Amino acid sequence: MGYWMRFFDTHKKPLKLGTLRSALRRIDRKFDLDRGQLTYDGADFAQVEISEPGDGTFDAELAEFRAAVEAKRGTKVAAAKAQVLETLDKTKRTIAVRVGGHGDALDLLDTLWDWLFRRRSGLLQADGEGFYQDEDLILPLK
Repeated sequence: MGYWMRFFDTHKKPLKLGTLRSALRRIDRKFDLDRGQLTYDGADFAQVEISEPGDGTFDAELAEFRAAVEAKRGTKVAAAKAQVLETLDKTKRTIAVRVGGHGDALDLLDTLWDWLFRRRSGLLQADGEGFYQDEDLILPLK
């Protein structure tokens, strides 16, 4: 069982797991990322995958989210819907995170999301919640 979160990265520069590992360890040496397993102080708390066009996951996932966003109706969501669709159109890769059972996992992941929002461009999506710009929920998707 797991809870999925994704960063839709529109930045032109490639991103690899090694880059994420180095960035997190510069922030706090207790972080580690080895073959997609994210740990803090030796305890597993999430799995990280980076998907790009042509890998089989990327295109299907983008199409699924595009359909969910396009299905949203109402004038109150029009601007956010347009922003999310534009981001999906520009997405170069997704950083998908399956959150494990570690009690502090969401707090620990804030370090990753903060780094991505500072260094990259894009939006964060959380299953059962919707799309975020930094910490602000801009488009709910339930």
